[in-house]
Amino acid sequence: MPATPACADARSAGLDVALVDHDALARCDASGGVAKVPRDAGEAIYRGWMLRNEAYAPYARFAAALAERGVHLRTTATHYRQAHELPSW
Repeated sequence: MPATPACADARSAGLDVALVDHDALARCDASGGVAKVPRDAGEAIYRGWMLRNEAYAPYARFAAALAERGVHLRTTATHYRQAHELPSW
């Protein structure tokens, strides 16, 4: 898969890049969505399509699935919701 400009920029800045399966995340398959993310990668930034954030939110499940792999999102589910839902502004 060819790298996007954002991916290439991240790599040139010395950051590791991993692919998540957005479709799996949207289907509430968080484990499948993060299957290609290396274990114990430390802190991560999600740069992708927005995820729904209602009760039992895909983003929260995504964060939990990554945490099980030793990866922690810089943006918590609470902060993600506050930043993406206009009433929370």
